[in-house]
Amino acid sequence: MTTTITKKSADLKLKSEQTKDGTNNQKIMKGLVYGGPGKIKLKEIPKPIIEKSTDALVKILKTTICGTDLGILHGKTPILDIVDEKYSNVFLSTFGTACSGNNMSIDGTCFLTRAMIDAGNKLDWGMDIVADKHCVGGLPDKRTTLIVVPIVAALGIPIPNESSRAITSPAGTGDAMEVLTNVTRSLDEMRKVVHREKGCIAWGGSMKLSPADDIIIRVEKARDIGSEAQMIASILSEKAAAGYTHCVIDIPVGPTAKVRDMDAAISLSSRLKEVAGFIRSTIESIFSDGLQPVGFAIGPALEARDVLAVFQNHTNAPDDLKKRAIKVTTKIIQMVINTNEAEAARVATYKIESGKAFDKLIAICEAQGRFKEPQLAKYSKTIQAEFSEVFSVIDNRIAHVAKLAGAPGPKEAGIDFFFICSRKCRRGNRGLQIYSNSEGELEYAYEYYQLHSQQTIKFI
Repeated sequence: MTTTITKKSADLKLKSEQTKDGTNNQKIMKGLVYGGPGKIKLKEIPKPIIEKSTDALVKILKTTICGTDLGILHGKTPILDIVDEKYSNVFLSTFGTACSGNNMSIDGTCFLTRAMIDAGNKLDWGMDIVADKHCVGGLPDKRTTLIVVPIVAALGIPIPNESSRAITSPAGTGDAMEVLTNVTRSLDEMRKVVHREKGCIAWGGSMKLSPADDIIIRVEKARDIGSEAQMIASILSEKAAAGYTHCVIDIPVGPTAKVRDMDAAISLSSRLKEVAGFIRSTIESIFSDGLQPVGFAIGPALEARDVLAVFQNHTNAPDDLKKRAIKVTTKIIQMVINTNEAEAARVATYKIESGKAFDKLIAICEAQGRFKEPQLAKYSKTIQAEFSEVFSVIDNRIAHVAKLAGAPGPKEAGIDFFFICSRKCRRGNRGLQIYSNSEGELEYAYEYYQLHSQQTIKFI
């Protein structure tokens, strides 16, 4: 008979195989189990065994306890010290390096996520179901949220979205929404909007949800450190602290997206699910095309214009943006309402094409302040296709051109992008249009694109 220890939620469970005579031979030991601040118990737990050649069992004969080790009994963890800014950037950098890659175990990721939740504020919307969506990132697609929220809200499903502003990208969700309405809302104001319209899209920067996340990310970005464990803890701690009960995680897969291949995407999805179970959150992951930016535009005002084109059923609206939003919404509907995928997709599509989702967007904007139409920048420059070619790779880092044009500073700055993977673009057709409120920044962005176009766009 063999015995396996698995970690589920906060408990250790024993999975046993029966012996030939049909009996179980579970080996039990005494263990001191930590159940949260001020809660420790001596309990019977499964005795660990060696299962793989890389496993090791260490028997401790004698030990002492440093006084600081008892801090965890009172709820003190390194995460709280990070929030209180007790550590230097050197220490934080060391912490980030230790967690980089896949160095942190799934158990460590679970407890890191829980500690990050406990270190910040928590929202309670007073509703049994509160939905949301999140994109793992690596490509410009922030405008998807501006379509998903009104569709879901139009179905009567509460979906308060606390969004971020851009840090290193040309536009955050909060930046794009701010083109259409006021996003700087207090929690009480957000509650009123949600109870009235079932949805909102507001900037969440002042709420201090999972504050350790912002500090750790700042150091990781400076050192260009990537950590899957930290990414998982970041996503799930913010969603749990924000009071969401059901969340869809969109994982774009592509050579220049954050997740490069399907094996990595499946692994990330599995780990997200396991950590979500530990903190008692309900999530579902979907995989999407990360080969190129979603929609035509990169930049707050241009992205908002794309969103309105989809809602108003314009013939030139970006079809990939509409399909991505419907895919995410379909999964949310399936999670909350007992229906099949085809019916959920039909309902989501109807809400767009009937104009009901657009009506809900206007209502949300009015409830948050007022609805405003997007404006274009003062200057623009068009880049035409030089060859009649089929595009094979479009690097998502083309978003840097939008940043050089000024985005997200002047919200009108950015780029319109008309190259599409696996489609032929004829010589002389419009390929890229750069917008800026500064002639100097416009020229700088244009020169950068000309210099890097062969690395950014490749042909079959």
